[in-house]
Amino acid sequence: MPVPPPFKKWEMFAFAGLMLLVVVVVFPGLRAALFLDDFDEIRRLGDFSGWGDIWRSDCYGYCRPVKNAIFFAIQPNPNASTLGIHVFGLCCYFWGMAGVHLLTRSLSGNRWLALGCCAMWALAPTQVSTILWLSATNVSLSAGFLCMALY
Repeated sequence: MPVPPPFKKWEMFAFAGLMLLVVVVVFPGLRAALFLDDFDEIRRLGDFSGWGDIWRSDCYGYCRPVKNAIFFAIQPNPNASTLGIHVFGLCCYFWGMAGVHLLTRSLSGNRWLALGCCAMWALAPTQVSTILWLSATNVSLSAGFLCMALY
């Protein structure tokens, strides 16, 4: 596989601008309460006694060790401020964005195409919602790790 050319300054600024745009889009929700199956998963944490329990099924009976590890690591309190939890989700999302950008750039060799694909992935409503939905943080992490592995 050919080695992609080094990053240009404008490309880094464009990516940073895209990150800023994502922050602007999700900013109103950064103080939102947890929702959907986040509460079920938090209740499930009460059954965990240590890190070995992340290999057990999640609250719905599925084997999702990454999701279990995320919840066990940050131990969310549904009654406390959720800003830190959503910032964690935002950081995971940036990791996924970087992976999509690097993989597309590596495969196509085109900086503009890579930024365009990254923007489409990053601003898609179904993707942006994963920032605020803690149970979906593993989607962003998985996308980032998969793209980096293929990169």
